[in-house]
Amino acid sequence: MQLIAVLKGCFATYAVGVLLSWTGYLYSYWWGGLNVFDQWSSLFVSVIYGAIFAAPVVIFVILLWVILAWRKTIVNFYVAPAVSAVLLGPMMWALNDGSVFALFIGAFWGLIFGTIFWLFTFGRRNSAELRLR
Repeated sequence: MQLIAVLKGCFATYAVGVLLSWTGYLYSYWWGGLNVFDQWSSLFVSVIYGAIFAAPVVIFVILLWVILAWRKTIVNFYVAPAVSAVLLGPMMWALNDGSVFALFIGAFWGLIFGTIFWLFTFGRRNSAELRLR
């Protein structure tokens, strides 16, 4: 069932995001930066905050998949990274007080996460027909 594949892609993207967040915190921790938590507490925080951030995104992805699958749309590979970049770029821009740098970094991470989602959902195919079954 394609819904399971979409959820697998969402979970893989969430897991990579948590690992990247935790890796960034560990880098700061080991080099003596300002730290609030120890290594393992920071992993727990990354998991919880990642889930809070991912929950509305997963709901959006499932709703978008249902609409497109109901119409039996064929989606190309570049759509997932592009949509992710378009959504994550302005979100990072808004969270960082309108920094242009944050806009481009958010778009970059959106491209990365969209690609991870596609690879874990559809594999290395160039396009996929979305369907409800």
